[in-house]
Amino acid sequence: MEEQNKPKRNKTVFLIVGLMLVLISIGATVFLVQQRQEIRKEAKEAGVGCSYNFCLYAPSPTVTPSPIPTPGAGLVCVDLTKDIAVPQTGETVTFTCIGNPNDQTIDHFNFRYQIGDGEYVYIENVTPVAPIADQGKVEIEISEEGSWHVQCQVCDNLDPAECTEWGAAQ
Repeated sequence: MEEQNKPKRNKTVFLIVGLMLVLISIGATVFLVQQRQEIRKEAKEAGVGCSYNFCLYAPSPTVTPSPIPTPGAGLVCVDLTKDIAVPQTGETVTFTCIGNPNDQTIDHFNFRYQIGDGEYVYIENVTPVAPIADQGKVEIEISEEGSWHVQCQVCDNLDPAECTEWGAAQ
């Protein structure tokens, strides 16, 4: 009799352990989603802009996460992209800054880039791309190998105080 109940007991134990793992996974997922929402909220409150880091010798670039725009939040930098995944020395890369004006009008974009620990090079007052008024594009020639850091700002007028913050360095 004892031998007949062993398979049932084993199945019951495995079922309970499996259910516990599912419940733990759900709890961990909820926790991580809440953490991500909190990070996005803090980034928005801190005015974090868009930033792009890449190395010519690295297999893939890293992107600084951008805050999710909310209606009425003013200007928000939504994304910063590049058209060449792994640029080589001598190539020209087009960077596209995407803004969300919410209740404002985007006047222009500012870009800056840095190679390694060098000084930032600024490219200012870039007009939005017609007919897509929420995007600004700039072409940068990749002049040397190293760690490149590209950032953008979204501005609603010529007053620098009316622009989003530069992206946070990562």
